[in-house]
Amino acid sequence: MKRVLALLGTSAFVLTGLLFMSESNQNPLIVALRMSTRDAASRKAPSNQCARMYEQFPSHPGFIDTTGKEVIRTKYEDTGSFHEGRASFRKRDGWGFIDKHGKEVIEPKFSRVRDFSEGLAAVRENKCWGFIDKSGNFVIKPTNWCSTTDFRSGIAVVGVGTKFGIIDNAGHFIIPADLASVESIEDGAYRISRSKKFGFTDKFGQITVEPKYDDAKDFSEGLAPVLESGKWGYIDKVGMIAIAPRFSHAQRFAHGNAVVGDGAKFYLIDREGSRVGKADFSYMTAILKDDVKANLQYEASLQDFTPVAYGAGWTFINNRTGAELGTSRFASVESFSEGLACVKMYDNPKVVIAAAAEAKRLATQAEKEELEQEKADAIEAAKEAKENANSYDVNTSEN
Repeated sequence: MKRVLALLGTSAFVLTGLLFMSESNQNPLIVALRMSTRDAASRKAPSNQCARMYEQFPSHPGFIDTTGKEVIRTKYEDTGSFHEGRASFRKRDGWGFIDKHGKEVIEPKFSRVRDFSEGLAAVRENKCWGFIDKSGNFVIKPTNWCSTTDFRSGIAVVGVGTKFGIIDNAGHFIIPADLASVESIEDGAYRISRSKKFGFTDKFGQITVEPKYDDAKDFSEGLAPVLESGKWGYIDKVGMIAIAPRFSHAQRFAHGNAVVGDGAKFYLIDREGSRVGKADFSYMTAILKDDVKANLQYEASLQDFTPVAYGAGWTFINNRTGAELGTSRFASVESFSEGLACVKMYDNPKVVIAAAAEAKRLATQAEKEELEQEKADAIEAAKEAKENANSYDVNTSEN
C-alpha cells in the first residue's frame, strides 16, 4: 500500500492513514471502490457497500443547481429537498425550514416535519401532528393525530390510533377516522377499507364506491378488479359493474387487455370481458413486461436527471442527452426538485478522486492477473490432458 500513500501525497497523510491502514488490497474502502469501478464499466446500479463507502469520506451538505454548481452551502446535520420554496433541515434535535437563499425562515423546533404541499407542511409537536404555513404559523393546530400525509387536492389522510380518516385543509373530517386503511391510487383517488370490506374515494375524499368488496386492486384504464363472493370482476370509477365477477384471478388492464384466471387456466380479456386470442402464458407475460417497462420509462421521464454512482462517488446523468452533470462527485445525492438537488460535497475531493484512480488501477491489475492465471491454468490443463492421452496410447499399445 506504499504506492497508494505516495500517490495521495503527504498533505493527505492523516486521512489516508485512516483510509488505507490495511497492508493488503482487502481494505474495505479499496474493495468498495474496486466494486464501484466495475459498476461504472457496465453502468450498473452501485452496491450498498459502495453507497456506504462514499459517505465515509469527509463531506458537507449543500445544494447544487442543474449545472452542478454549489448554490447553497449548509451546516446542518440533515436536510430535505425543496418543495414550494422551502427545504427542511435538522439542527440538534429539532427540524425547521430554509428558503432558496439558505436563510432559516422557520426555526428548528419540531420533532418531525414533512414537505410543503399546497401551502402547508405537516409538523409534529408534543407527539401530535398539525400543519403550518410558509411563515411557520399554525393553520391546523396539533391534534391527536399520530400520523398524516401531505395535502393533495385539498385533503390529507390522518391517523388516530389504529384508524384513519380524511380531513380538508381547515382540519375538518370529510371521512371520520373509522377506516382500517387508506391507500393512494391512480389519479389521486384512494382505496379505503372498513370492517374488512374495500371501496374507493375520488381525489377530493368523497366516497365513490362504498366499502363492500372482499378485496380490490388499483384502477387502471378506468377499471378496477374487485373480489365478491370468491370471484373477481371489474368495476368502473363510479362503482358500476363493468365485467361481472366470474374469475379466480384478475390483473390490472394494460393496452386494453387484462390477464384473468379460470382455475389453472389463464388468458386475456378485453374491456367488455370477452376473451382475446388463445391461452398463451408467454404472450401474456410479454404484455405485462411491456407495461412495466412503459411505467418505468414514464417515471424516468418525470425527472430531467437521474442519480448514478460509480468511480469517485455520485453524480447525475441527463435523461435527454445521457451526459454527466459536470465533473464533480458527491458523497450522497437526492433527486432534483424545483431546480435544486440536495447533495453532500466532499471536503477534499482530490483525495477521493486519487483513491478512486488507485482503486481503478488495482481493479484493472487484478482482472489482468486473473486472466493471466486463467490462461496459465488452461495451458496446464491442456498439457495434463495431452500427457494423459499419450499415457493411454502407450498402455493400449503394450496390451
